Amino acid sequence: MEININASNLFTDNDQKKRANNALRELIVELSNNLNIETLSEIIIPEDFSIELLSFQEEHDLRERGHTDNQFGTAMGKTLSYMEESEIKQVIFFDKNLFYSLFLDDEYNKSLSIHLLHHELCHVHDYGQRTFTIDEETFQPPLDNLTEILTAHAEVIWSEYIACRLSVATIFNGFLLNVDFLIELIDEIRIGTQNLIDRYRYHGDIENLFKQSQKDISLLLKISGGVIGYLHSLNSSELESSVSHKIAETYFNDVWLSLGKELQGLYVQYPDWNGLEQYCSLSSVVLSCFNKLGIYPKMTSHGLYVSVP
Repeated sequence: MEININASNLFTDNDQKKRANNALRELIVELSNNLNIETLSEIIIPEDFSIELLSFQEEHDLRERGHTDNQFGTAMGKTLSYMEESEIKQVIFFDKNLFYSLFLDDEYNKSLSIHLLHHELCHVHDYGQRTFTIDEETFQPPLDNLTEILTAHAEVIWSEYIACRLSVATIFNGFLLNVDFLIELIDEIRIGTQNLIDRYRYHGDIENLFKQSQKDISLLLKISGGVIGYLHSLNSSELESSVSHKIAETYFNDVWLSLGKELQGLYVQYPDWNGLEQYCSLSSVVLSCFNKLGIYPKMTSHGLYVSVP
């Protein structure tokens, strides 16, 4: 595994940079004690996170381009998977400010950076576990029918769920489980989706409506999966009850309950999965979320059809 510190202004000299490199390597060894990260080829500390990430995605012809950067937040860590000489490789992009926080006396930001690095390492572990039992094409489906679209969303939910569940050992006093953010997001996505529907009724472009709504709904389900992952690992009935009580007052409650059930079911069988059909029940939950928000995609003899009653 290589560590490439591309951020040029973090350290005053090469010796300091070398010590930071070694310290990061030691931390990775410690955090990955119970993980399999053999597929991790490189960790990159970029000078410009967005530019270097996109450049890597383009260079390796990856389907996903860019990262989360909108009114709901900005990604500061990103794990990418790619093929090199018929072998699966992975790389972690880790924000330079997070990296620098590892060496400061600010305990909150230092602990947060450690946890976020641990989280990315858990993504590496999970992908490696799943590719031993599921064909790689599962994770790069051509998104031209509803089953494949829903499966892609289900995979994102699972990935965030398991990374949060496995990284719970490094959460710390003062760490927030994104619950308040999730509650706000539930309402924001409802309002945003209704606005998309209202605009659709004016312009009539159903393809654009479905494409745009997927971005927001995917984020909602991803964050939900992460919160559920933390809750399942912490196994605190009091905390779970508190969160569920807040969500019970929203339109999202049925989706939330189904997500918890299906993700736990997947975890019980993990990583001994049978293939693509493993995501079927979780995909159904994704579809129910679209329906809750007034969007009804289905497959017909003519292909994908999306209706908005």
